[in-house]
Order: sequence, then structure tokens, then C-alpha cells
Amino acid sequence: KIGKVFDHCTHTYSIGMKLLTRCFWDGKSFIPLDFSIHNEPGKTGNRGLRKKDLDNQFSKERAIDTAGFKRVSEIEINKILMSITLIANALKSKITANYVLADSWFICENFINGIKSLSNKIDVIGLFKTNRIIELNGKNHKANSIPDLKRKEIKYCKSLKCKYIALTFNYKGIEAKGFWVKMNGQESWKLLICTDTKLTFIKAMKYYQIRWSIEVFFNDCKQN
Repeated sequence: KIGKVFDHCTHTYSIGMKLLTRCFWDGKSFIPLDFSIHNEPGKTGNRGLRKKDLDNQFSKERAIDTAGFKRVSEIEINKILMSITLIANALKSKITANYVLADSWFICENFINGIKSLSNKIDVIGLFKTNRIIELNGKNHKANSIPDLKRKEIKYCKSLKCKYIALTFNYKGIEAKGFWVKMNGQESWKLLICTDTKLTFIKAMKYYQIRWSIEVFFNDCKQN
């Protein structure tokens, strides 16, 4: 089931698979709890490989009651859908959290609605792509146009050394608190959003920084 996958670091394609991981932060420790393995079928479904390569790939019949069968059945499931399933599995195991943290690839309508459908007590925090259209005060705007439109609302945070704007907006029926952030030395604004509209800027930034732990975890896995 292996194939070509896009490497966002090098912007090239490599032969391999992608690992989707659910981890838990308890305030002190970062704990990996569950995962799924995925390939990228591509537009033609050949995973970027030639027919000769596909024909020569290793294959194996797996019994239905094995872990291997389960992994293979997950391989081509959409990663957004699978990520929601991983969170649902956590809740079934009585593992609860206040927030789900994810990077901009996951932060979309389907992901947010999927998480909220599992529990109204869980909110989503993540970076939001600024080329999307949001609704602010009844009008539609590109998210990246807000810093120019709301210059008078720009504030400066001394502790984090950044400029920011805090606004509540609507995205495809989802009410969210948005924090447009521009760190010292950066040229562009980033948009951090949270479905908890009462969350303050400092807390949102503090909570989202915990997500970097998963990058360290992935680096350790790959290096060691």
C-alpha cells in the first residue's frame, strides 16, 4: 500500500506513508496514545507509482481479527475523518480534554463540526488559513484583509512581543474567536482561532504552544 507522499518541508515527493497521531497533554507530560497510517491515492488512485511498481508491491491476506487488517482498512480513509475518529476513541476510553489542538491543515469546517459533534465541552484551537472568507458584523471578508480594515483595534502584547487583533467572527455557521497575530520580525499576520469565544489572547497562545510538542515527538521518532 506504499506510495508517493508530499513532504511539506522539502516540497518534494517521497516514497512512504503518513502517520496521523493523537496525543494527550496532562499539564506536565506529552503522551502519544493512538495513531493511524495513511497513503495518498492521488487523482488516478495509483499512489503516484507506475503499474509495474504496483504489480510488484508486496501484498498479504490478513485475518479480519488482526491489528494488521485494521491498519490496512484505515490506510485510504480521509485524514480529517480519521482524526475525528481518533478523538471519538479517546472519549470512549474516558480520556477527556478541554481543547483539541491542530495545525492549519486540519482547521476546516468538517474538522471543527466533527469535534463539536462529539462533545460540546471540547473546543478547537488552531491556525486558520487566511485566504478563506469569514463573516464579520454581517459582511464577508477575506481573513487576510482584517488587519488593514481594523487597524485601530491593533494591540501590542509586551509579554509575547507581538501585535494582535482579537475579534469574534463566523465561518460557515461556526462562531469562533480569531486572533490575528504578528510577531516581532515577521512580515505577515497569522490567524489563530478558537471555538471558545471567551478565551483570552494570552491563554489561546499559551495553549496553542503546547501543540509544538507533537513536532518534537515526530522528530524524535524519525531520528531515533
